[in-house]
Amino acid sequence: MKFALVLVAAAVVLGASRGSQAYDAPAGPPVRQQVMVPASDFTLTNQDGRAVRLADLRGKPVLLTFIYTTCPDVCPLITADMVRIQRLVKARGGPEAIFLSITTDPEVDRPDVLKAYAERHGVDLATWALLTGTTAELQPVWNAYSVKVTRRARGLVDHTGVSILIDRLGRIRYRYRGWSLDTPTVVADLERLNAEAKR
Repeated sequence: MKFALVLVAAAVVLGASRGSQAYDAPAGPPVRQQVMVPASDFTLTNQDGRAVRLADLRGKPVLLTFIYTTCPDVCPLITADMVRIQRLVKARGGPEAIFLSITTDPEVDRPDVLKAYAERHGVDLATWALLTGTTAELQPVWNAYSVKVTRRARGLVDHTGVSILIDRLGRIRYRYRGWSLDTPTVVADLERLNAEAKR
């Protein structure tokens, strides 16, 4: 009986600690969905306190994802995957791409917090912006990209696991659902979009 109680307690603790896996993310490898729909525009604040508008980034592909800096498990994995993609793209000499990480926890993730997170994770801010805003500014963005967000406690948030690849014309071309990104697949998709731009 005591052993059973220990197992139950462990399961409860584990479930509480994995605050980012509650919504819509398939188990196992990420699921890649090819689409062709306009990407909803937005303006948010980056890690330097400057406004960033999605529409102003047209002309380059954009890889966008949703994270929060105090996430104990999956957000650092997504960030690490994007860092690998960013470095590989740079090492190959292109295609030049923009990377965006949008917070799901604006109460904690102020610009200075996002900047410190970027430094800890080896993010090259030359082509990557980490974005925040008020909840009123972020909620329409979460809604537009089908990201459900529920705050469980300070520093612990449930949110949908999805990353989005937007082409140079501002159209969503690929959705990657899950808590990781397959580096070769995403790089190949970026190269495909770059080849289209040269036609």
